Amino acid sequence: VLFRSGHRRRVTWAAIDPTTVTLVVGTAPGSETTYTYGVGSVIVKDSVGNYHAEIDTTGFAPGPWYYQWHGTGACQAIAAAVMGITAPSL
Repeated sequence: VLFRSGHRRRVTWAAIDPTTVTLVVGTAPGSETTYTYGVGSVIVKDSVGNYHAEIDTTGFAPGPWYYQWHGTGACQAIAAAVMGITAPSL
């Protein structure tokens, strides 16, 4: 699964890098996994203010999965969404 996020300064809409970029993925509160840019290789910076993460969902339980991007520091931002994981139809 590929997750994308973009951060922009509201006044000028110019792209800006948050001081810290994190991605939280899980099925419910307490079951989350947090990924942080610069720690490991899950989150990749594509360009100023633009990041993506590739997460292997093999073995994930079917159902709704929630994810939330967080930007803190120089650019404070949050973006959240839900995705559906389905069992393979083999």
